[in-house]
Amino acid sequence: MKRTKMRLTSAAIGATIALSGATTASAYSYFVIYHGNDYSITYGGNTGRAAISACDNELDGNEAYALYVRKSDSYNSPRRVEDGTGADGVCVDSGSSDSNYITNAKTCENIAFYPDACSPWRF
Repeated sequence: MKRTKMRLTSAAIGATIALSGATTASAYSYFVIYHGNDYSITYGGNTGRAAISACDNELDGNEAYALYVRKSDSYNSPRRVEDGTGADGVCVDSGSSDSNYITNAKTCENIAFYPDACSPWRF
């Protein structure tokens, strides 16, 4: 899977959060899923869930990642996109598929020697 880096500016994040109602769907079906200050955001396509980005927004040494399930996937085998750079304003993108859109997602933090901490599954 090809992964690309994307930079989200404060204005773009603010606009997305305003559209999404923070953690719930808007009329455009965009989602922002927080775990602490780390977050993941779905976007694109007709569904607003063609792609997801994981954004590590904490300088704590713990990698942030998004677990997500696409329409054709088994719920028991989620995909993962990781951002371990820590609060640098760069998020890591999953790649996009409008026809194989994201059905479930959550944001997690990889904590060394402890179980990972995650938000609840959304959608």
